[in-house]
Amino acid sequence: MKHKLTNLVSLLVSVAMLTVMVAPNCLAQEPANVVQFTAGKTTVTSQGATILTMPIPAVFDAGSKQLLLPVASIAKLLKWTFIWDTKAGSCTLTSGKHKIVVKVGSKTATVDARAVTMSTAILNVLGTAVGPVDLLRLMGASVQVATDGRSCTATLPGVAGTGIPVASGSADSGAVTRMSRSATYAGKKYSFEIVRVDLQGKGIRVVPVASLGGMNSGAPYTTFALDHPLAMINALPFDTTTHVMTGSLGGGGVFPQVKSGFTETIGIDEHGIPFYAEGQLEVRADVTAAGQTTSITTYSVNSTSWGGFTVYTNWYPEALWVDGNEQLIVVDQGRIVERVSGATFQPRLMQPGQYAIHGYQAAVNHWTTDTITPLRNAETAHVHIFLGERDLATGFFIQSAPVVLRAGQPVMGADGYPDSFRMTKTGARSFLGIGGGRYLYFIASPTPMSLRTDNVGGALAQLKLFSDVISLDGGGSTTLYYKGTYIYTPGRQLVTCLVVPK
Repeated sequence: MKHKLTNLVSLLVSVAMLTVMVAPNCLAQEPANVVQFTAGKTTVTSQGATILTMPIPAVFDAGSKQLLLPVASIAKLLKWTFIWDTKAGSCTLTSGKHKIVVKVGSKTATVDARAVTMSTAILNVLGTAVGPVDLLRLMGASVQVATDGRSCTATLPGVAGTGIPVASGSADSGAVTRMSRSATYAGKKYSFEIVRVDLQGKGIRVVPVASLGGMNSGAPYTTFALDHPLAMINALPFDTTTHVMTGSLGGGGVFPQVKSGFTETIGIDEHGIPFYAEGQLEVRADVTAAGQTTSITTYSVNSTSWGGFTVYTNWYPEALWVDGNEQLIVVDQGRIVERVSGATFQPRLMQPGQYAIHGYQAAVNHWTTDTITPLRNAETAHVHIFLGERDLATGFFIQSAPVVLRAGQPVMGADGYPDSFRMTKTGARSFLGIGGGRYLYFIASPTPMSLRTDNVGGALAQLKLFSDVISLDGGGSTTLYYKGTYIYTPGRQLVTCLVVPK
């Protein structure tokens, strides 16, 4: 054992003396959430600047040819809670409802009670647990390792979104396939280009990606595919792991509320299972102070607790005035990191993953719920987004309309939106579908159609691939990308896309 420790210390000292060539990616051109790790260096850099100093340098293990990173530093960078059990030699990392446990000497990581095998074991170097870059992937980051294995870049969850890790290692590109199909319904022929994503494939994640410019700020479509993903489609999702709000869910960077947005929802739960549901959303904040938890609900069906607070993301572009008898808190992974009362607050200055809760309702007259006092005394806070009994706060979801296929049956869902221009305009369309309990489908059609007069669901039903399909935006927004090739390119800039990274 002493001999092995001596070898590890010698390895660490030798690595620290190496001058390592950085991979030819120009960091100055990378987004701010792309970071660089390099063997022999204690610094983590982004756009050429140091953003974190680790207790020991990143280690290149010549035996396994793996780049090993301090586990505590990874947790700090991704804002996960880190607990080190010296006696057991184990590390526990938690974020919301997600939990990862790794142990020195073991390749097995326990991810939400599920065993995942990593590429190499966790090691103890000078009292610091180090592990492979697999940990970054398990925590939702997208990682590219240099060909010599001595450096890597990681796209962190945040500005560019995040996903729920399904398995370790790089994504299996065979789990994402393309097909061309056509069908005739009611005398009209429809053509479809379809990308099928097997959500049970190794390493497959579905990632909402937002424009770096923020709310209502478009970007060229090519910027959404800088990391050469496996697939991409135009969509307006809501990422409940980083709280990135997008345009169709209430607008302006305000959390989804039941009086906003559409009622048709496709999402992926914390187990990687796709689902379709309908209904209005309800936002609940569980606020804990002095050991007591108070639950406040916005736009509840209960009239006595209607309204009372608003939740903002960093996509909200305007300043807020918080009155002196009101309270606003900024929440980061459940922790309260800022309190505002009697001052102006800028939501757009919040860090990715943070959100603000603004309580403005006192218990007077017919309002029996006081939302100000719980926030003023809050020690922790957690937001939940309910669709019926389903809590959407552990995955991501898309609300869009109309539904065109429900439980395998065609639906003229546009009838529920009589005043919407997007239902009546004629042009190319894109859709999102699910099927088989494990597949997510990106669907685009060049066939000009109006969702009010064309029963495209009838044509989709003939393909016998989908259980449920909702319409995304169309016309100049229609975008479909597959393994380096744009099948359809949009005629305008995009705000958000849905991406399957490598």
